[in-house]
Amino acid sequence: MNIEKVRNYAKLIARSGLNIQKGQDVFLRADIEILDFVRILVEELYDAGAQYVDIEWTDSEITKTRIAKGDLKRQSKLTTYEKAKFQYIVDKTPCRLFIESEDPDGLAGVDIKKYSKIIQSRGKTIKKYSDKYFPKCQWCIAGYPGAKWAKKVFPELDVEEAKEKLKEEQEEYIIPLQITKAQVTLTDLGKDAFPNVLGTFTTRYDATNENRSNNINLS
Repeated sequence: MNIEKVRNYAKLIARSGLNIQKGQDVFLRADIEILDFVRILVEELYDAGAQYVDIEWTDSEITKTRIAKGDLKRQSKLTTYEKAKFQYIVDKTPCRLFIESEDPDGLAGVDIKKYSKIIQSRGKTIKKYSDKYFPKCQWCIAGYPGAKWAKKVFPELDVEEAKEKLKEEQEEYIIPLQITKAQVTLTDLGKDAFPNVLGTFTTRYDATNENRSNNINLS
């Protein structure tokens, strides 16, 4: 790992992507797999002026286990702690920082109907809070290569080589074309699963400039 390059990236996220200001709090969401990077990022956030950095860890394997073995009714409701957290975000408006690194197929094999019911039910409650804080919230989404993500892009390399390959700075990248089909789609989950659409990115025909498809929905 090129520590200097990684630190510069963390600094870029903190100072330009999130644009943290002195005295602000930060709610950071990241996968446990990239702990080493998050440690550097947290240091850069404090150096940039953050007053407090709170971290919410994620792990796709734990999420799959919870969906498979947890009670549907219990998982569909927000806990008292979660409600208090969202209310705190509404009241204090901390910066929100999301680091995406999860396995693209991390939730493959889950019970889609059960998962859909869980996130749709939770989404309706969360929306009551997010409608209040997102219009005024400072937020940033950034990526950092996890092992399975890197192997998905460069399957011919070993894990560490693939991760380093994704970090390289080049004017041109040659990535093998892979045709994949999403195992879980918006049709499976339902639109109510993602009540807070931040943006939509589309592919357009050059001649007509009409939308061909929605490639990415940020929510």
